[in-house]
Amino acid sequence: MAPPPSPPPAKRRRKGPAPLSALAPGVVGPVFSKRGFAGADLIVHWPEIVGPGIAKHTRPLALGWPRGGAEAGVGATLTVACVGAFALDLQQSAPVILERINRRLGWKCVARLTIKQAPMTAAAAPRRVAPPGEAETREAGRLAEGISADRLRAAVTRLGASVLARTRAQKPAPPTPR
Repeated sequence: MAPPPSPPPAKRRRKGPAPLSALAPGVVGPVFSKRGFAGADLIVHWPEIVGPGIAKHTRPLALGWPRGGAEAGVGATLTVACVGAFALDLQQSAPVILERINRRLGWKCVARLTIKQAPMTAAAAPRRVAPPGEAETREAGRLAEGISADRLRAAVTRLGASVLARTRAQKPAPPTPR
């Protein structure tokens, strides 16, 4: 008689806050699964898979599986939103895109590419906020001076200075008198 299987090892809990990357799959997973995506890999890495030129005009919308799915040996159909003027270019490069997608996923998952013309808005470039100046650092240091732990006080001062700098950068400049 074989010995009973040993129980799986217990997960060790880390002290402190969990990283955001550990929490994200639980939050966005149900949203992606409604669109047929098992994970966020294809959506998150779309610019890397297809290249920045194509990614600027396209985005993956849904991954549809036929009856029987992967067990029947039939691949999925990826629906891609595309700007109308770029649809012909996307259609011509479809075999290369399919090969890149399947290489990224590690198996012949996607067999067809369908194009849905849709208006696309360019992703906004992240705004660069100037680092906090001396005035913001002094103000944040004054607000955090009651904290007795040195490392905590320094961290709160850095955070406060960044928040003050960002807040002042967002405020419209006062009108100049004429």
